[in-house]
Amino acid sequence: MRVRGLRTRLGANQVFDGVDLEVPRGAVVAVMGPSGTGKTTLLRHLTGQLRHDHGEVEVFGQRVGDLRPQAMYALRRRMGMLFQHGALLTDLDVFDNVAFPLRENTDLPESLVRVVVLLKLQAVGLRGAARLMPAELSGGMARRVALARAIALDPELVLYDEPFVGLDPIAVAAVVELMRTLNQTLGLTSIVVAHEIEHLRKVADRLVVLSGGRVVAQGRFDEVLASDSPMVRQFLQGLSDGPVPFHYPAPSLAADFGLEARR
Repeated sequence: MRVRGLRTRLGANQVFDGVDLEVPRGAVVAVMGPSGTGKTTLLRHLTGQLRHDHGEVEVFGQRVGDLRPQAMYALRRRMGMLFQHGALLTDLDVFDNVAFPLRENTDLPESLVRVVVLLKLQAVGLRGAARLMPAELSGGMARRVALARAIALDPELVLYDEPFVGLDPIAVAAVVELMRTLNQTLGLTSIVVAHEIEHLRKVADRLVVLSGGRVVAQGRFDEVLASDSPMVRQFLQGLSDGPVPFHYPAPSLAADFGLEARR
């Protein structure tokens, strides 16, 4: 995956203002940054859900912005996506949620679909929950089902949007181990959007930090953690004071309360 000069505006908000980054095949890249810096938006660009204003976005050597619908669908079949909130289909049980991409994109007989689904659920520890409905799952269980669905088609590229949120420590350890095993045994490429540094260090080889519409740091994980950039240090060390503002841009309180006009 390669991004060059990416610029994106959503309404009045300039989300990206010249983002450049590259993800080599077989790498596990963590993407971090303050809330609202476009981490999920970046994933939406890679999957063609959102078109950029300027620049280039390439996945598997194809320029995503130039693809017609049929070619876009073919590209997406080579990807797996773990959505931020799971995005399970509420009218389907766990088994059918994981089977959905297999039934939509392959001609496998139902007997083989069953084998694949049960193996994927076994990998995330939920084979016994195959006939539960999404409403019967805890938040952590739903996230693990979504992960099983994301890897159902054995994709070459997996995009993880906040994979650790809502998981208990045991489930986190299992998911980290699964992510690491998938990359090592299947040669996958992974992009992981998350905030949990201690978990990311166990699975990612590279780290990208977004802020202010740009990439403010990227490189080997430990190298970025050792950065002397005030912006990077503020975010990675969780400091309240620094160049990254806590408040979303807004008029002064006096202006909102109509007090400035009285002066």
